[in-house]
Amino acid sequence: MTWGFATLDLSLPRQSARQVDSLVQHTDLGEQMKAFNVYDAWAAGRRGRRP
Repeated sequence: MTWGFATLDLSLPRQSARQVDSLVQHTDLGEQMKAFNVYDAWAAGRRGRRP
């Protein structure tokens, strides 16, 4: 699936920090991030988009 997105002829827009925060709060994205051991760095502002 990732390869399919990478080879599309169109550009997908980036999400803002606010949109990402909303996804973390309203979906299981936070749990997925914890499973990949990136949540703490994201929450501390060392990873991802910040305002």
